[in-house]
Amino acid sequence: MKKIAFILLFVLVFTLSGCMKDSPDYTLNDEVYGGSDKGLTEAPSYFDDDASGGNIADFADNPVLANRKIIYIANLAILADDLDTVYDNITSKLVTYDAYIEEEEVTETRYEVTIRVLSTNLMDFVNDIKDSGELVSYSKTSEDITNSYSTFEARKDALETQHVRILELIEVAVDLEDILTLEAERIDIETELNEIGLQLATYDSLVDYSTINLIMVKTEDVVELLPRTDKPYLEVNDYGTDFISVKVFNTSENTTTIHLIVKENGVLVESFEQDAYGISYLEFSLDNLDSNTSYSFEIYSEEDDHSVSLSNLSTITTNRTFFIKVGDVFVVSFDTLVAIGSFLGLAITAISPFAVVGVILYFPSKILYVKKIKPIMKIRKAKREPKE
Repeated sequence: MKKIAFILLFVLVFTLSGCMKDSPDYTLNDEVYGGSDKGLTEAPSYFDDDASGGNIADFADNPVLANRKIIYIANLAILADDLDTVYDNITSKLVTYDAYIEEEEVTETRYEVTIRVLSTNLMDFVNDIKDSGELVSYSKTSEDITNSYSTFEARKDALETQHVRILELIEVAVDLEDILTLEAERIDIETELNEIGLQLATYDSLVDYSTINLIMVKTEDVVELLPRTDKPYLEVNDYGTDFISVKVFNTSENTTTIHLIVKENGVLVESFEQDAYGISYLEFSLDNLDSNTSYSFEIYSEEDDHSVSLSNLSTITTNRTFFIKVGDVFVVSFDTLVAIGSFLGLAITAISPFAVVGVILYFPSKILYVKKIKPIMKIRKAKREPKE
């Protein structure tokens, strides 16, 4: 009976916990918001449309916004002659706005700082930073995480209820197999609770303290803040003994100014500058060039409100004339003969020591043969011949 009661109680616990996974509907300012399965209605916009990006509405005046979980991120880029002074001025106000520096990277001409500020003070601090130097760019984004946050909270409540029931069942369990099963379930629940707790803590941090990504650059280095124009592409169209024709492709979607510089051994031959529509190409031709000569082609492009693109470098060599080709054949033939002569000379030089040694050994060997070996051979031959 105890085991049957235990099983019934275990089933009842998980049935109740499953029912708690769906958070109920609730009403806020006459607007109904669904639970995790129904999704939440999008948060209304409380930003104005001015060029500076708008101001966050006062939470106290907008209770709907105040009860939403929204992450704000502001991005600013400013120019200044004296970066150290601007940096010191901004950091001196961290306490005033309840802010702190999360990360920073500083060079002689560029400061990149990530600041976390109390969300209710975000726009006041941003407006203060704007006045610290020459504002180049500014943007602000918001992410409504209310739906995700509510889902995690509902799941956390359900798991906590399950956790309490599991602990109660462990206390009354007798069978070892049941105890092990319940302990495994307890560990799984506690692990998931820890993960959800970390996620909710991260959400709370991002909601309570907004992020400001600040870039400060010296005035003379303004080009570093501008987006770079897309790099153009060069393709050889045709070339001969005294001309080269190329195509230059504008890979940007916007109209750009194409620059083409042609040089020979570092000396300027000709330069071109012409506008090209987005995703199009221009043709350039050069005539009266020297044959069998290498020319370097440097191309780059630029468009409004962009820095100059990276350069594309290519080398093209004109064809040889008929006489140059004949001369090249003669030179190659002559070089071949010279190579053969050199090979024969090296062969003779390599063999000559053996020839000298052969000559030196030849005469003594011949004298030895005539005086010693030949008489002996005659005697042996005579002995082998039969007598008449």
